Formats: sequence, C-alpha cells, structure tokens
Amino acid sequence: MIISTDGQFPMLDRKNRYGRTAARNHDADGRARRPPSVTIDIHAHIVVPQAAKLAQPHVDIKRIPLAHFSDAASKEINAQQEKDVGEVMTTIDRRLRDLDSMGIDIQVVAPAPGQCYYAIDAKIAIISFEQAVFSTNEGQKAVQDVATKFQPQKSKLEAAGTEIDSLKKQLQAGTTLSDEARANLVKSIDTKEKQANRDAEDANTAYQQELQEAFGRVAQKFNPVVQSYVQQNGFTILLDVSNQQSSPVMWIDPRIDITRAVIDIYNTKSGVAAPPPTAPSAGRPTAPRSTTPRPATTPKK
Repeated sequence: MIISTDGQFPMLDRKNRYGRTAARNHDADGRARRPPSVTIDIHAHIVVPQAAKLAQPHVDIKRIPLAHFSDAASKEINAQQEKDVGEVMTTIDRRLRDLDSMGIDIQVVAPAPGQCYYAIDAKIAIISFEQAVFSTNEGQKAVQDVATKFQPQKSKLEAAGTEIDSLKKQLQAGTTLSDEARANLVKSIDTKEKQANRDAEDANTAYQQELQEAFGRVAQKFNPVVQSYVQQNGFTILLDVSNQQSSPVMWIDPRIDITRAVIDIYNTKSGVAAPPPTAPSAGRPTAPRSTTPRPATTPKK
C-alpha cells in the first residue's frame, strides 16, 4: 500500500498485488490461526475454461461496460490479475492447497462475474436426444440387429408360454383328474413358469445391455453433429427433453425443436440407408403371465 501525496488517503499499489493483511499473525499456519470450529468462506469464484470457449463466439465486448469502457491502466491491471489467479481459479488442487494453508474448511464458489455472460442473448433449442439417436437410420438398424439377435430366445419363450397355456387348459378341463394327477400337473405348470420367468429375465437383461451398447455407439457419433448444428446456428442453450417425467420443461415452441433437423443431417453424413420396417413380432423377450391355479384340497368326509 502507498500513501497519497497529501498523506491522508491510503491507496492501493498500482499493480494491485495481493499482500498479507496486518491484522493477522502470519508466522503460524492456517489451522493454528483459526478457532477449532468449522471455518466457511462464503464468497469465492471459479472460472470454467470450457464455458469461456463455448461463449466466446457470442461475446460482444461493446455490450460489456466493464470491458468496453476500461482504460489502458485498468486493462493492464485486469490482465495481471487474471495471470496471478489463473491457476487457483481453474484448478481444484491449487485451490485446496490454499484453503488448507488458510485454515478454511468449506468454500462457497460461484462463477466469476465475467462468466455470468449477461450480455449474451439466449437463443434456446431443444432436442429429444435419446429418441433422435434411435430414430436415425443407423439407430433403427442397430435396434433391428439387436432384436434379430434375440429372436431365437424370444421364440423359445413364446413356445414355453404356449406349452404352459396348453397345460393350464388341461388342468381346467380335467374334472376327472385324480388329486395326485392334478397336483402333479399344477407342479409341472409352476416349475415351467418359474423357469420361463428366469429365462425371460436373463434374456431381457442381456437385451437391454445390448441395446444400451448399441445406443452408445451411435450416440458417440451423433453428439458431434448436434454440437456442430447448435454452434453453426448460434444457439446458446440446448435442452434435452428425452425424459418427459424428469424434464423441467413444461411447454416449448415446436419451432425451436432441432431433433428432426439433426436426424436428417446425421443420416446424410452417415450414408446409412433407412432399414425396412420391422415385423410386428420383433421386440424384447417377455415371460408368460402366471395364472397357475393352486391345487384344490379334497374335502374331508
């Protein structure tokens, strides 16, 4: 700190260095200077380089008074400050080391004021990302390939269901069956149903896993096309409304939905032709529904 020429008003050094305050003992470490209670820093900032990169094409300096009207001296000081605090503002390890040395247990962070980007006009788009991936020609083909792979297991489960239904009809029609024969038939139906349910559960788990893997492969190639479309069209916010139950979006203007547009672009880039329609029976394996009646007890005479 330096003193003004009249000796009355203290002024910060022109370079605005971050010196230690005279009110604290700086010979001890941070923990020794602090009380044993939890110490919380409630005012701190963080800089996100990825956000800066994303926002940069939309930033107009003329709309940011702090930057537009700063003189050369202010710009010099700001540049030096950014250099001084760059590491601690963008990396977690350096920040944690500094917090430990200062004896701070918890720090509340917020975006640096410049990264609030109030001067950028929001241009919002929405996309149903999951549905879009599966609606591409490549996505549809991937789903069909998975369904084809599991068709033998589906057919096997359907055959088991048909057999179980036949046994149930025998049970219902078997009014002349002895108690032993009825009990044996009920036991057979129950055993077959349990086995069919286990097989269906295993097949469905494997089917869902294959489907997710197929989705991931297509999504990995689809996402860059989405990002490119958003940037080329000047959108600043993209909302994914794939899950209607958890999405906070209650209403949208269909004109900001880019789902179909991105699907068409991806289909052109991928070169994958639209697959033929799937057969009605295609789908995930399912177990037969259990309706096995319990054996009736013989009334005692």
